[in-house]
Amino acid sequence: MLHVDLADRMDSSYFQKYLTSRGLSDRIQTVWKTDQADKSKLSHFMRTMFDVPPNLIIDDASYLYEPTLASFEALFPLMPPGSLFVCIIEDWGHWRDFIALPEWSGRKPLTQLIIELTESVGSWTNIINDIPIYRDFVAIERGPRIIEDPASFSLKEHIYRRSVDQFVPPISGYQRIINYLKHRLCFLIILRAR
Repeated sequence: MLHVDLADRMDSSYFQKYLTSRGLSDRIQTVWKTDQADKSKLSHFMRTMFDVPPNLIIDDASYLYEPTLASFEALFPLMPPGSLFVCIIEDWGHWRDFIALPEWSGRKPLTQLIIELTESVGSWTNIINDIPIYRDFVAIERGPRIIEDPASFSLKEHIYRRSVDQFVPPISGYQRIINYLKHRLCFLIILRAR
């Protein structure tokens, strides 16, 4: 198990003693002063600290879209099909009395990532097999698709959206209103004529 944290500190001597006394020193490692948005560092840990890619990653997300997306894009492509990437979202930031920190102002909320992950499932790209969404976390199951270049993986490249103009011919906003009113008035006149 690997724990990665942004905090500027070291393991306590008690924690190290506990790991040693239980024979866990080689199975549980901590890395401090590491930003979860540092994709190259996270990828390096995956390649050098594990004999095989892990089947479970738990990201106690940062409450922010950008760093959580970065850690997902760095780690998820390296996981084997069927494995789980769990994103903890116990604090979505969308309740009535929530007061955001000033540094969060104008930034995308973490819920945007959940929406994009769901869109990826609907895009049939097979990178995500399933994504159950719970109150406090989402469990993203790795799909069968092989990702040729994990270092350049971008979630946005696995989301396909139809453009609006596939459905509606481009009409200026004003003209669209006029056309709508003409149609409604014509419809009303026809109804009254009967």
